[in-house]
Amino acid sequence: SYKHLLLPDTNVVLHQIDILEFHGIAGVILLQTVLEEVKHRNLPIYKRIREQLDDQNRSFYVLSNEHHKDMYIEREKDESANDRNDRAIRVATAWCGSKFSDYKVVLLTNDNANREKASQEGLVAFTLRQYVESLTDYPELIDKLSRADEGKNEMDSGNDAAVLPEYLTPAQIHAGIKAGKLIQGTYQAKRNNYLEGYVLVQGADKQILVQGRQNINRAFHDDKVVIKMLDKDNWSASSEIIFGDDVEDAEEDLEAAIEGKGRTGLSKSGEKEPTGKVVGILKRNWRPYCGVLLPA
Repeated sequence: SYKHLLLPDTNVVLHQIDILEFHGIAGVILLQTVLEEVKHRNLPIYKRIREQLDDQNRSFYVLSNEHHKDMYIEREKDESANDRNDRAIRVATAWCGSKFSDYKVVLLTNDNANREKASQEGLVAFTLRQYVESLTDYPELIDKLSRADEGKNEMDSGNDAAVLPEYLTPAQIHAGIKAGKLIQGTYQAKRNNYLEGYVLVQGADKQILVQGRQNINRAFHDDKVVIKMLDKDNWSASSEIIFGDDVEDAEEDLEAAIEGKGRTGLSKSGEKEPTGKVVGILKRNWRPYCGVLLPA
């Protein structure tokens, strides 16, 4: 019963796949221009978006704009390939608006320049954050937003600045794994200490310790994550801290232990273990949670 059609650009698909996979998102038109670029830049993301297209229960459609006489465009002199593709997406958005008059056709792009040009051409264009914030029935979608490709002026504004480290882009992750500089695995949180866990490395009989908010970086139990190893001088030892009623003191103890200022008895053995930090999420293990929010 959606009343609008969504045309995401390439970067929205690459960086916001968790949003597009959400069951409440419907009426999505994926342009041939976008799919070909996604396939070229990140095959795992391409496979995930293809799954949405193949799912009979999802309202996802492909539009072959590159093979349509009214939507195909030639690359202009001195025009970059990226600018040509952005223009092709705007042309296809305008065509959809003229053909599907019963729907509001919305271009989703986090590129400020592309969005400004779309507005000048009379198109409806939103950032993904603007669109998600308008979906009052799905407030949980805000937590799925990736900030990787949001406009810089938006990321740097006011109180909306990121508190935790940004994730690497899919391209950076792919290159890092291929070069052996990054490791992928499954994050396993400790039951009695949510600020500590291990990453079980795929295809290897070893685990990497991850400690503290900054290093865990929004990873949840059973998420498929990408980690970067810390220098050996920064390796840590697993703590014996148990989070009970006095969470604040326990957090302070653990952070102090990570910094090497901990009190005696905070480590099980005193032996340091291979330690890393989460730099990206390959796949979320989404599940319902029950709990209590305490005042900050």
